Amino acid sequence: MPVQSPQPNPSRRRFYQAMTVFLVAWLLVSTACVAPAVPFLSPSPTPTQIPPTSTPVPPTPSPTPVPQTPPVLVETQPETGGDLPAKGPITLTFNQPMEHASVEGAVQGQPALSGHFEWTNDTTVKFTPDKPLTPGSDQSLTVSTNARAANGLQMAEAVTLTFTVPGYLKLLDRLPKPDTLDSDPQAAVVASFSAPVVALTADTTNQPAAEANG
Repeated sequence: MPVQSPQPNPSRRRFYQAMTVFLVAWLLVSTACVAPAVPFLSPSPTPTQIPPTSTPVPPTPSPTPVPQTPPVLVETQPETGGDLPAKGPITLTFNQPMEHASVEGAVQGQPALSGHFEWTNDTTVKFTPDKPLTPGSDQSLTVSTNARAANGLQMAEAVTLTFTVPGYLKLLDRLPKPDTLDSDPQAAVVASFSAPVVALTADTTNQPAAEANG
């Protein structure tokens, strides 16, 4: 007679299943408690780029326009009313650059003069007569309003200069007197002239010739 295997008890089987589930759950919880916690890594903040502070550049001021003015004759050499050497020259200086041709055409002499111009710069010109002036005479020079500056403006009014050409140099007095018989040969000789004289070593180019007296 065959031996029959005992049939498993359903209640016991459910008990084993419940115990298995409990053990698995307990192992999972225990593992979770023992395992080290992984820190949460937050992304590093990106530094904010601050632009460099620049010093503001002040705006360049616009140049103030200079008002245009008519030219003026500001200086002469020699000065008006003074002595003018027989061979000149006469130097004219203006307050601003001039048109050379207009100035040269505006210069007139009385008595009439002929000569040549030499510009030192755009404001200064020198006039030299072609031939020596008459000693002892009066000479005038007029710059008319035809003289123009480089800005195109003419002189507001004409300018007239007057000069005296020194006369011939005259011997006015001398010591010892002529025909003196008892003069001391060691005494100094004294001479008096009609105009200032220069030493023999100086430049006598512009000096008038001496006129003998007696």
